[in-house]
Amino acid sequence: MIKIRINLLPPEQRQAKWHYSRLLTMPVVIVLLIIGALYGFNEYRYWELGQQMDQVRSRYETLAKQEQQMQLAQTRQVAIQARQKILLQLSVSRTSWHAIMVHMGSLMPRNVWLNEIGSAQKGVLQMKGNAVSYTDLIQFLGKLEVDRTFIEPALLRVEQNEKDSMTKFEITTKVRGM
Repeated sequence: MIKIRINLLPPEQRQAKWHYSRLLTMPVVIVLLIIGALYGFNEYRYWELGQQMDQVRSRYETLAKQEQQMQLAQTRQVAIQARQKILLQLSVSRTSWHAIMVHMGSLMPRNVWLNEIGSAQKGVLQMKGNAVSYTDLIQFLGKLEVDRTFIEPALLRVEQNEKDSMTKFEITTKVRGM
């Protein structure tokens, strides 16, 4: 059965069989919604990237301060090392008399003591002193001969004092490195 429809309205007022305006409006609205969603998503990503950039900038600023402090510390370290190198070069060329005297004191037996210590020439020590016995003096000379700091110890004068039973002596020795 076929249904016959009769439309008595004038053609301007009649509804079209196809609703072209509705058909075109739907895809346009969908496309606009897609474009709006993409724009919103991109705006969100842009805002998120801006936040990340702000975080990176703040990290960079804190790291820049630390880097400046590190560079300052490195320049100070280089200056300190240069000073230490100069001091080492100066101290290598010089021998500390204090260290030599302390070392000599460790070599001396208890029964030997010095009254005078002097230097006649550069690197040569002249020592005058007393010993309780001649064997104590020989023991001291033996230690000087074996020691690495002193070279060529020589006994210049020995006097035996009968009254005090003391032995007066005079020794010269060279100091290594002077």
